[in-house]
Amino acid sequence: MGKLTIVVDNYPHDSRLKRDWGFSAYIEDRGIKLLFDLGNRSEIFMHNVKALGIDLSMIDCLVISHPDYDHVGGLDEFLVKNKKAGVFVPEGFDVGMIDKMEKSGHEVFVSKEPMDVCGRFKITGPVTPSTRPEHSLFFEGEGGVWIVAGCSHPKPWNIINKVKEIAGKTPYVYIGGYHFFRMFDDELQQAVRKVRDTEIEKVAPCHCTGEEGRRLFKEVFDKDYIEVGVGSVLEF
Repeated sequence: MGKLTIVVDNYPHDSRLKRDWGFSAYIEDRGIKLLFDLGNRSEIFMHNVKALGIDLSMIDCLVISHPDYDHVGGLDEFLVKNKKAGVFVPEGFDVGMIDKMEKSGHEVFVSKEPMDVCGRFKITGPVTPSTRPEHSLFFEGEGGVWIVAGCSHPKPWNIINKVKEIAGKTPYVYIGGYHFFRMFDDELQQAVRKVRDTEIEKVAPCHCTGEEGRRLFKEVFDKDYIEVGVGSVLEF
């Protein structure tokens, strides 16, 4: 059985870990170790990595959802400690960061369309329309297709529909930031309903979803709402 651990998030869960505005998730499955995003401040990313007993040198694949600061904060530390991981970024990613990663000896794969990652995992390729070049990770797990998203700049319903198109079925759960923290009142209610209308079964909103967004998700999804925060572990 695979395991996903939230390494960086601004919502609490594991008291050993520090919270920060950002996101990172560590996935272990069948001998594969995958890191999705790198948090915000490198010192907090590294504190949590150490507290969780994660060996960065053993990461096989690094997927970076998009180049915003709160998802790449631990990049320099990662490049010092890991010399073998393939790195996956969306088309339109920061060229300076790509150059830095290639100079450190990493092979960088730029997704223009859906791609396989570390065998059984996949990325969507850039989802449009979006204010940022952003792709998301998805894979088959318990209950169906799991989606892991960074900030959902392309809107979560567009990401869900993209995965539905690629996988040929409605995804099971959506984990990550939904980017609803600047939405209020009717706009926020409509956004949560649009996620519900995709027919995805479960939601695990964190990072940039916002407190009111999480409250509404819990109200709308009820038992299919998964409360997560830094240090949460989900088995698939």
